[in-house]
Amino acid sequence: MIPKKIHYCWFGKNEMDDRIQQYIKTWRSILKDYEFIMWDETNFDLNMCQFTKEAYASKKYAFVSDVVRLYALYEQGGIYLDTDVEIVRSLDPFLDKELLLGYDNPYVPIIATCLVGAEKGNAFIKHILDIYQMRCFILDNGEMALEPNTLMFSNEFEKFYGLRLINNNKTQDIMPRIQIYPAEVFHAYDLVSGKVYRTENTVAIHWHSLLWTSWKTSFIRFFRQRVIVPVIGAKNYLKIVQRIKR
Repeated sequence: MIPKKIHYCWFGKNEMDDRIQQYIKTWRSILKDYEFIMWDETNFDLNMCQFTKEAYASKKYAFVSDVVRLYALYEQGGIYLDTDVEIVRSLDPFLDKELLLGYDNPYVPIIATCLVGAEKGNAFIKHILDIYQMRCFILDNGEMALEPNTLMFSNEFEKFYGLRLINNNKTQDIMPRIQIYPAEVFHAYDLVSGKVYRTENTVAIHWHSLLWTSWKTSFIRFFRQRVIVPVIGAKNYLKIVQRIKR
């Protein structure tokens, strides 16, 4: 069973903006009997590995959280939420899982990391955590390792379980207590097109505030949603991106 614990991260010692506070209010309103644990500089050792140490020193706090969410889930179990996730229905029906996952979008097989649930000591979570503990955030060429964790997470999932992910907008059964749910369940917002696809099955909406991104990334997001996607479509765009990155 996944314990009723919600883990989230807030590094950098800045105040949360109003949007983030409103999202967290939805958690507390719907998940009334859950324990909420905020991970920050006061309760996480940033020197745990080179990756977190360097990411924090570079003020790339979202990448610090890539490791912290794994640490929290492995050590305590529970459900990790990005702070820009809105909860619209209870997570209780999913607590019987060993590992709780959902797809990032309705088109290609990329696992979302904005909402991840696991029992304490989960082997796959430990596998990903071990990879981060052997990595550096600052690469040999001096650049930062800014690859989204969703890509690494998805690739390693396939290797770990010896399968190919299939995103057909249906729940994918991996093992008796490991399922990957379609994007409409835990994601419900298409970052590529900027459209919301909330349905009667939606439990959470990931609004992609992208607080960690640069102005350049924000411009690319605007250009993609307003120029590229209307021409070629979100599905084709994501397939092209996935083919390049694989």
